[in-house]
Amino acid sequence: MLIVKDEIFGPVVGLMSSKTKINPIPLSIKEISISCIGLAAGVVTKDLNVANTASRSIRAGTICINCHFALRSSTSISK
Repeated sequence: MLIVKDEIFGPVVGLMSSKTKINPIPLSIKEISISCIGLAAGVVTKDLNVANTASRSIRAGTICINCHFALRSSTSISK
């Protein structure tokens, strides 16, 4: 998926879903890890174990669990 592999400039959100119900985390993490950018990621799940496993496995600066990405004026941004 191009949006996962390359940096896209603009207001774009890439959504990926897992079709398997049996341990979808390793495959999803592998797909996410293709990207070398890793600025932000989000996980939407009802299972707390899935959320914890994903948040420890994904290499990103920001990981949101069951929420959307919202930047506030108090958010620090490096230069």
